[in-house]
Formats: sequence, structure tokens, C-alpha cells
Amino acid sequence: TSGTHLKLKWEPPTRIPLFLEPSLTYANWDYYNSSALFYDFQKPSYLLQIDRFVTLRLGLPVGNQSLLSAQYGFADWESRYYTNDAFDKIDTSEFSQFVFQHWQSEFTSQTLNRKMYSSEGYQFKLRLKLISGTENYIPGTQSKAMEPSDSVHKPWFQFKYTGERYFKTFSRLKLGVYSELLISNQPVFKNYKSSMLASPAFQPTPESQTLVMPDFRSHNYAALGFKSIFNPANQIDLRTEVYLFQPYQRITNKNNTVQLSDPFLYRSITANMSLVYNSPVGPVSLGINYYEKQEQPVSLFFHLGYIIFNAKSLD
Repeated sequence: TSGTHLKLKWEPPTRIPLFLEPSLTYANWDYYNSSALFYDFQKPSYLLQIDRFVTLRLGLPVGNQSLLSAQYGFADWESRYYTNDAFDKIDTSEFSQFVFQHWQSEFTSQTLNRKMYSSEGYQFKLRLKLISGTENYIPGTQSKAMEPSDSVHKPWFQFKYTGERYFKTFSRLKLGVYSELLISNQPVFKNYKSSMLASPAFQPTPESQTLVMPDFRSHNYAALGFKSIFNPANQIDLRTEVYLFQPYQRITNKNNTVQLSDPFLYRSITANMSLVYNSPVGPVSLGINYYEKQEQPVSLFFHLGYIIFNAKSLD
């Protein structure tokens, strides 16, 4: 992953403490078909995403811990991918492009004690987003029967709630609850892969933000998580987190077209156990992750410092 994010913040000298924040983002997401340890450089990457967008945000602080904002954005979202993983290096990829604009309002309130691996406080977010744009599709060698096409998508809305709260119990043990709800009338795209990639993703852990997992994506879903944080020594936490992801309808693949499952038929679990040292310059973490129904459900994840990703235009 590589990218650039530039923004300016202007606070006019008014009685009401408003701010105006224009921003420019370019992000390149490159995913490989092989494992993280053994790359096959003879194969092209199975998914390449380029996300370019500009936004203009107007914000109004509400008290000391809350913020109300409104935002307009224009984006060019591109994906190059293969319809299945059985591809050769001479194959050409599918190309999907979605050029769109969005309007968004958001309310945020939070008192979390850390940017990552929080153990105290709460976070509450409500967001309403309206999206409208045009999808361009060019088939690759795996979809010879398909024709290039342009599709204008009618505006759709996306409502998202996120909540997180931590509770003190015994002197060295804290418990946390995480919840997420997403409701939308988002349409399907030209094929299964482009529809799946454009759908909202549930990514509650640092490593999950680097992965593409169809079992944790849906146009409508609810998620609930529980956290246990044991503090054996100063600035050291042993964290255990378990999440249940419940989509309303799962996006399934039927001959590279989208078929929505029956309501509430599928659900998935993800979990994480990590040892974290909260150093003065950022966290140091070694953890084990579990993703239900994946080909490699267990993974080891280590990072030094903060993990920072650019926001995505469709998020």
C-alpha cells in the first residue's frame, strides 16, 4: 500500500468555532495472490486498486469531545482484478472504474485514551452518506463473452453507526464492547468481483484492514465484539477480542454475476489475541488473528508503531 494525503484546515475568526478543511487523497492498494512470506513475482498481483478523491469538509465542535461535520467529495475509484485465482501471467485483468460524488454528514463523540489499542473511554459515530456515479467496465481475457459497458447508478444512501466503550472491573482487567451497524440500498455492480470490492467491509482489527475477505463484506450488516484487556505491567496489555459479523444478505458468486443470499443465512467470526507494549512513540504489538471460513484462518501479525491507512472514498 502506498499513497498521499494532503489537507488544509482553516478556522475563520467567527463567534461560532467553525472550520473548513479541503483534502486531496491518492492511494494505491496492491494485493498478492500468494502468501505474505512467499511472493511469486512471475504472477501479476490479483488485485490492484487506485483511489483518488478530493473532499471539502465543514466542521463544528459540539462541546469538548464531539464534532458535527458536513462533507462533499468527488472520487475516481479503479480496480484491476481477475474473476478467479486460476490466472496466468499472460492474462489481462478486468478493469472497473467508478467515478462518483458524495455528500456526507457525520456526528462523532469520543474520549478514548489512545489512537490505537484503547483501554479507556468511549467512541460514538453516526454517519449518513449519499453516493451517485458512473461505473465503467472493460473485460479481461477471463471474460471474453462480456462487452465493455458504462452504467449510471442512481443515488444510494449509506447509514453507519459505530460504538465502542471500555469498562473498569478489577485493578488490572478491563472489558470493552464494540458494535457496528450499516444500512444502505447500494446497487450491485457489473460483476461479482466489482460488486464485492465496492461493498462496505467490516475490518475491526489492524491486520483485517490489509485483507480482502468477501465473508466480511455486505451492503447491510450488524457486528458485535467483546474485548478483554489484562494489564500485567505498566504500559503492557494482553488483549483478547472476538467479533461476530452478521450480514443481512451475503454477496455470492454465480458464474461471475451477483446473487444475494437469503436474509441472515450466513455469519462469520473473527478474533484476535495480542501482546501490546504502548511505548512513548507508538505501540509495539505481536498478535494472532483468526478469520472463520478462510483458506488460511490463522495468521501472525507484528507491527512497530502506528498503522496508518488513507481513508477510502467508498468508506
